[in-house]
Amino acid sequence: MKKIVLGVIIGAAALWLAPEAMAEVTVASEGDFEASVSADLVTSYVWRGQELGGFSVQPGVSIAYKGLSLSAWGSTSIEDKWNREVDFTLAYAVKGFTIGVTDYWFSRTGDGETARYFSYGAHNPYNSHVWEGHVGYDFGPLAIDWYTNFAGCDGVTHKGKRAYSSFVELTVPFSGLGLDWELKGGASPYCTSFYNANGFAVTEAALKAAKTVKLSEAITFPAWVQIAVNPRNSDIYLVAGVSF
Repeated sequence: MKKIVLGVIIGAAALWLAPEAMAEVTVASEGDFEASVSADLVTSYVWRGQELGGFSVQPGVSIAYKGLSLSAWGSTSIEDKWNREVDFTLAYAVKGFTIGVTDYWFSRTGDGETARYFSYGAHNPYNSHVWEGHVGYDFGPLAIDWYTNFAGCDGVTHKGKRAYSSFVELTVPFSGLGLDWELKGGASPYCTSFYNANGFAVTEAALKAAKTVKLSEAITFPAWVQIAVNPRNSDIYLVAGVSF
């Protein structure tokens, strides 16, 4: 019953506000240093066209110095507290160009077993870390990002070999009708079980509408709604999120 009530609250808030994802709740700066914290509540956790969890709380924190940043982000399912994710990203950004490395950790292994955070061995049954490299460029009206798994629990090819799974994503932001919009398209360029791709496969086509409503000088209430389609899996998701 609590889950149903929570879902109604989130959905109503998203519709009323006509929905910005991962909005920063607090931003502080001192000299060349800047830090921020954020927290989101989402009706389902959808990542690159794949659903990784239901109702989830997703906090984040980061610190940056002259383009170099270190951030931590997590997701915990409200429906299943054992379904958790904790990620750490080290990145450098300058004039639209970004390069970074992320360590993803999931509380369950690919076989559904309980994972252990400090288990890193490639053949360790308790290891569920995925290490990913990222390079991207934001042209303004269009951003292009390339991601490749280079270590950890990567997917495999149809021959059972490490796939070095990759994902390329295009993002087009624009404004209209009083909302901030974001159009995304993503694909796996070659065969990998990580994205359920037998070759080149489009796994993400998404449109997000977001808006931040100012309740007072000190309080804003950001929210968003996104419809996402995974052509490869013939699946569709309608997700709402709010930040606090």
